[in-house]
Amino acid sequence: MAPRESVQYAVTYDELFNEDHDDEYEAWLDALLKPASIEFLKRFVADKLGGDRGSVHYVDMARGSFNLVLQFLIDDDRAPARVALRIPQRGFSAEELAAERLENEVYWMQYIEEQSTVPVPHIYSWAACGDAVDDRIGPYMLMDYVEGQSLHSCLAAWEASDNQTDAAEKRTVVFEQLADILLQLRSHRFDKIGSITRVDGGDGAGGGAWAVTRRPLTLDMHVQLVCMPGFSTDGWPTSPLLHAKDYVSLATALRNHQMLCLRNINIPGSWNKSGFFDFQEGDAIDMQRALKTARGRFLARHAMALPATAAHLDDSDGNDGGDHNKKPFVLFHPDLSASNILVDLNTARITALIDFEYTNAVPAALADDPPVWLSPKDFVRFLTFGLFTEWQILYKPTLDAFLAVLERVEQKQKQQQQQSPLHTSELPPLSARMRASWEKKTFLVNYALQRTELADTIYHDQPALFPAVPEAVDGTDDWTEKVHMYEEYTRWQIDLYEADRKARHQKRQPAGT
Repeated sequence: MAPRESVQYAVTYDELFNEDHDDEYEAWLDALLKPASIEFLKRFVADKLGGDRGSVHYVDMARGSFNLVLQFLIDDDRAPARVALRIPQRGFSAEELAAERLENEVYWMQYIEEQSTVPVPHIYSWAACGDAVDDRIGPYMLMDYVEGQSLHSCLAAWEASDNQTDAAEKRTVVFEQLADILLQLRSHRFDKIGSITRVDGGDGAGGGAWAVTRRPLTLDMHVQLVCMPGFSTDGWPTSPLLHAKDYVSLATALRNHQMLCLRNINIPGSWNKSGFFDFQEGDAIDMQRALKTARGRFLARHAMALPATAAHLDDSDGNDGGDHNKKPFVLFHPDLSASNILVDLNTARITALIDFEYTNAVPAALADDPPVWLSPKDFVRFLTFGLFTEWQILYKPTLDAFLAVLERVEQKQKQQQQQSPLHTSELPPLSARMRASWEKKTFLVNYALQRTELADTIYHDQPALFPAVPEAVDGTDDWTEKVHMYEEYTRWQIDLYEADRKARHQKRQPAGT
């Protein structure tokens, strides 16, 4: 089918700028995996575990979006059998945020391990900065290596299974565990927006209460700093936020700054069969299409900045009684997905949740959205290609099945733990909130608030979800002038990008050609 108009607004980050990251990463990884470096890493792990380096064996590595995980086998009864050393990848991790990202993740993992039964890897040693950090690896976490496959691969395997009765049973087992996990995470309350540390004399290794004392560090903040040249952190918060409107203002500022810093944001192109965006180049660039995209993007950003867009993110959760009204913000793991949940394929037991580095206490409504990742049908891919309606039809049976399980778990917990402070009587319950978010498509608005690269696509695919922009209708002189200025800025951005592309191409040519 022909691609929808919304496809034109997907954001693909600066390929030319990322070439530099690729080169830096490859050189760093090559040095890291040399035999002498592996010996150093084995000594490092042994030292942190308090054992003999002869008992430590390097097994393998796994690469994520921003981090590298090195697996080690321990031949020592006093130590865990396997550990994972996780370090930020050079080139794909903003160095100025590396310590903060790791500290946030460590604190949230320790908090969740202490305050819930949600499975997270146990951390044996970590350091974010100072003398404990070696320049060869940088900030690090040494934690349990947890066996298991990603939930994404398990869901795909079960969907393709010849034994659909067994597959359905395993999905139900996973759904039951996920229901309990989401209810536990959603139950924790905080009085500010941001990340946590220990207070009251806590030393980070045990003891002391927890409180939100740090600014929120979001996935958008890190991705944009890594993926765009000249991206400024001026105006970023330096302490926790106090109101939902402050969180929305941060998201708005990030969107607008991206529009100005990403040189190729409006260059036309098309999605190829491999899922990558092929940009037009040189004389093939359709400038009229580029300017039309710029106008549409400017309209989307303006609409999403209007207060009515985020009116549902109220500081009060609305229906909870007691002291919860004094703590309106909840724990939210924005990177929770089928790729970050580890599962035993045979038993369907969830073995761990991972990647908590962008977890924050946030406005409660953000944690009320249905999990859009409970199917191999990739939500982001469908949305990017302008196929949201098709995805919605395919996903609805899976969501209904999960919400039915969640309702059963809620009812069971209500009967067993009516007096528990972690299971207060929420009206409506989380299952009802998720269903309402699905039916009203509030989850799409929330996704646009948190994932800048898909915000314009969502707006142009579902414009009825957002407030009207009177200026665009009226055609006022002020609006026309602003749009014209952004069109001219787009021309300048494209010229800048093209000059860089041509210079790099020329540099790669053999001498004399």
